[in-house]
Amino acid sequence: MSQNKRYINLNENYELEIAFPYDPELVDAMHNDFERTDYQPHRKLWLAPPTEVNLEAAKGLARWSGFQLKNNERALGVDLMKLYREHRTADSLSIRADIHVSGLGGELYPFQRAAVSYVARVRRCIIADEMGTGKTVEALATLQYVGAFPALVISPASLKLYWKQEVSHWLPTRSVAILDGQPSKLPAVDLLIVNYAVLHKYLSQLEKKRFKALVCDEAHYLKNHQAKRTKAVNMISKRIPYRLLLTGTPVLNRPQELVSPLTILGKIWKDWGGPSAFLEKYCPSNWGYYDGAANLEELNQSLREKCYLRRTKHQLLPELPPKQKSRIWFELDDYHSYSELELETVAWAQHQNDDAVWNERNHSNTNVLQRLSLLRKETARRKLSAVCAWVRDFLKSGEKLVLFAYHQEIVQAIAETFSAVSITGKTPVKKRAALVNQFQEDATMKLLVLSMGVGGAGWTLHAACNVAFAEMDWTPGAHDQAEDRLHRIGQKNAVTAWYLLAQYTVDEDMYALVERKRYVVDAATDGGTATEILQGIIKRHRDEKHE
Repeated sequence: MSQNKRYINLNENYELEIAFPYDPELVDAMHNDFERTDYQPHRKLWLAPPTEVNLEAAKGLARWSGFQLKNNERALGVDLMKLYREHRTADSLSIRADIHVSGLGGELYPFQRAAVSYVARVRRCIIADEMGTGKTVEALATLQYVGAFPALVISPASLKLYWKQEVSHWLPTRSVAILDGQPSKLPAVDLLIVNYAVLHKYLSQLEKKRFKALVCDEAHYLKNHQAKRTKAVNMISKRIPYRLLLTGTPVLNRPQELVSPLTILGKIWKDWGGPSAFLEKYCPSNWGYYDGAANLEELNQSLREKCYLRRTKHQLLPELPPKQKSRIWFELDDYHSYSELELETVAWAQHQNDDAVWNERNHSNTNVLQRLSLLRKETARRKLSAVCAWVRDFLKSGEKLVLFAYHQEIVQAIAETFSAVSITGKTPVKKRAALVNQFQEDATMKLLVLSMGVGGAGWTLHAACNVAFAEMDWTPGAHDQAEDRLHRIGQKNAVTAWYLLAQYTVDEDMYALVERKRYVVDAATDGGTATEILQGIIKRHRDEKHE
């Protein structure tokens, strides 16, 4: 662009492109006279949707500031915002783009180039491609494409080494360093990696650093706006131009979980009128507590238009074998003892004050969670011998198996039974990565036992095509994350997820809840609460009485 050239162009995507040499008065105009503007550092221009406000502001610039209008004929007699929305939505679903990213250590898939094209334009984005399709690569390629360095990467502790390996492979000319739990001076590198748990220790230094990009992996960790890590990310992100939130499960339970990520992106006020307006529209209020879900198709369209990249494996990797689910039902050892505990829980619930038990504002009521935790652990203990018998029979097939459990006690018991490798929260981070690599590469290593909280995200385990769950988690997202450690790029076989459930126990209720929640999650992302589980248990007892 010539140093003196000023122009406003309606491009092929029906976006207003506004270009000019740096001028503080014109920058103020972009913020004050236009709406939803987005500066593109790598192109040295501004983008804005063709709203009535922006079209009038553009005419003013042309009239008073000598801007040249280009492609003005596109604006004649057409609904520009309708075309703009259609193009943005199509781009968020696109599987190919004609762009080239130089300096990469490998070749991008066509759908990954499409991701780079979309994210580079949107600039602050949720990259929510389904798990196993290469979101890490898409993020790194975007940083390289727009030259957004230095960049800060924030991830769970278990994924720091993975990120360093991916940076070294995909960006071989870029320097990278990992911050540990002992605060020190920030190294001068292109990419700095830190985990959520120690983020607060470096907060003052990170706030002062002029990062050009922020990448938050497993961004569903940020759904709680009151959490220390979320507050820290919010503080760091404010002056960073490129903000990429990566998660294959952007909604674990309800659309309200999007409020915090959209706040970090700087989008919630700018594009949705604030948290309250967002919640009123997409999460109907129940006694003052925002819950449930509504207008999900509209929400999906609005997200795609503004800051949301989401493609499914079926769209991106049609050659990837399908994923199947299978439920295996067991009877408990000493069902009578479990039944007594469940009956005590039901009696306790029925004698509580209604507001204390069922009020959705108290859906995380400590007493309810404690009661359910006792039932879950008792179920896991009582079905342990049946689970081990099933695993023993499965291993006779000679195939590899990844097995997840919730309680550390259960993880250890299964691992000890089979002298197998296990990974829990107590396993050192560096050792976790080595054990995963061993499972991937050692053909004689047939069983890997993992804690849901530690092993359900980030890693690639496609050396196996069978995954089993000895216990249920609370949300569909947790199970989807765990299943997709196997069902991802590089998987050559159909993946089967085995759910090992005990009949007539809390297992039934949790499985049913997770499946119900899945409909809401899918509607919001692709186009459980404790009290609900307790209600399900009581209903099951009532139904059994009437049989």
